[in-house]
Amino acid sequence: MKKDIPKVKFEQLEKSDFKGFEIIPLEKFASKNNIKYKEISHEYHQIDFFAILILTEGRVAHIVDFKTLELKKGDSLIIVKGQVHAFDRKSNYKGYLLFFSELFLHKHITQSTLSKIPFLYNNIENNLIYNNSQNNEILINFILNGLSKNTNVQPNQVGAILSYFLLNLIEKDNTHLIKKNKYQDYFIDFRQAVEQNFQNTRNAKDYADMLKISYKFLNKVCKSMVNKTAKTCIDDYIMLQAKRLLVIRPNSIKEISYKLGFEEPTNFRKYFIKHTGYSPNDFLKKMHLVSH
Repeated sequence: MKKDIPKVKFEQLEKSDFKGFEIIPLEKFASKNNIKYKEISHEYHQIDFFAILILTEGRVAHIVDFKTLELKKGDSLIIVKGQVHAFDRKSNYKGYLLFFSELFLHKHITQSTLSKIPFLYNNIENNLIYNNSQNNEILINFILNGLSKNTNVQPNQVGAILSYFLLNLIEKDNTHLIKKNKYQDYFIDFRQAVEQNFQNTRNAKDYADMLKISYKFLNKVCKSMVNKTAKTCIDDYIMLQAKRLLVIRPNSIKEISYKLGFEEPTNFRKYFIKHTGYSPNDFLKKMHLVSH
């Protein structure tokens, strides 16, 4: 029997004037007294908002979109809207979890800032781990002090410090994805084209034509940004959607095949096996979402 993974919408855990934003100590979040999340926090669930996981003590293996990510003291992890993740119930660690809704993001962070942090909306390549204890401390202290009853900090000020935090990640990070270079705008356009057209085509040359660039140049863009070919980026995106559709709701293989643009379920099954080494049902067993 397949388990249905819950979709979690943003909801304040505690009363606050900061609508759409919250910071919770990890030990409190994972406690048995946390009625809202105690049943799902250690199981796979999909979030309808954004989160930043900041580790101040210990180590943890955090699962995001079916990948296990190892975090240590001083690390921060951005979890974006739509991702499936689960907290590790075995590790001993401390830190903070920041939640913010998409409405808060667009209301209190400027569009010019959002354009510089495309990883918040990147469904092709994401889940980069950053290590900057000083940056983490500035964010946590400002917000905790700002949310205390003795201050008059406004939501736009929290938005400003959150912007500082996110932009500082870009400056300190040396990965291909975040680093601003001459190919970034092309890559963002390519990513959006894939999200809008993946049901119609998985051919990288078609996307090059949409963007009015050569296939060779598109590959150069992807290699520069994420060190992958354009075709691999397309396949990665489709496989991520396939896995999410498999685990989040009780879709049949036939339904998923058509949603992803495959003409026949057998074609989807072959595609899935080619890219994972598992059949769709074996993948669910591996994720412990169906009985063996």
